[in-house]
Amino acid sequence: MVVKGIIFDKDGTLLDFDGYWLPVTRCVLEDLLKEIKREDIPQKELLCAVGVMDGKAEISGSLCCGTYGMVGCDIYSVLSRYGAKITLQETVDLTIKYFHEHANK
Repeated sequence: MVVKGIIFDKDGTLLDFDGYWLPVTRCVLEDLLKEIKREDIPQKELLCAVGVMDGKAEISGSLCCGTYGMVGCDIYSVLSRYGAKITLQETVDLTIKYFHEHANK
């Protein structure tokens, strides 16, 4: 078989972005909050920080158009407001780790 091209569709043009990425992201957030023992931080605020409003990913949000590292930075902005004892780099590393785990299920 000869491959003539590869199509990347992170923004949902061809596939249902929200149907796939929102459940994955919720699992990532759940695992991250458990790991840092801060399940009191509202997932809704974390989702909003990455560009998810009312169950839909905004095209300009980091979840839709950013890297996992960018998503981690946005998550950290909320965690730091709540006084979570985690660094930016640790947040990014955990975000990447959990996205790799959950996106491949």
